[in-house]
Amino acid sequence: MGAKQNRSVRDQLGGGDRRSIGRADEVAELLIRDQRSFDEAVETLFDGEAVARARAADALEKATRVHIEFLQPHGGRLIGYLATFQQKEVRWHVAQMLPRLVLKKEELVAVVHNLMTWLEREDSRIVQVNCLQALAELAVRYSVLHRRVRSLITRYGKTGSPAVRARCRRLAIRLR
Repeated sequence: MGAKQNRSVRDQLGGGDRRSIGRADEVAELLIRDQRSFDEAVETLFDGEAVARARAADALEKATRVHIEFLQPHGGRLIGYLATFQQKEVRWHVAQMLPRLVLKKEELVAVVHNLMTWLEREDSRIVQVNCLQALAELAVRYSVLHRRVRSLITRYGKTGSPAVRARCRRLAIRLR
């Protein structure tokens, strides 16, 4: 066990197949307990290798369910990087985290723009569903988005994949 504790977060997240979560759940538990480890996972999200980035996004999303305040200091940088995230695994987890941040007006504009771009250009149904979910959560908190997001949900509720249409039905109820 001591060897595992001495390994960096980046090392614990790397290696193996990108389709596997590896030790992301275990690392998420560490991130919940330790801001420094959380910060290292954030760095991995920005500059780690592809497998480590995907797993860092997964672990960070799980940790922010408990401690969003750990992410808030990184919010500006995260938002600044949104347009650079190309991996679908990173996008879907980042989309889940974004509504948890307290956003300034210009940050909200950037977040909505990027979520809309991912929604419209990404083939991954998971990314699409999580973008719609994130936009709906933001619309609940920021009423200025309500009409626009309801319109999107109506559109994707008619034209999206079965998974997207199913999520849109649930989101439409929430936004009534």
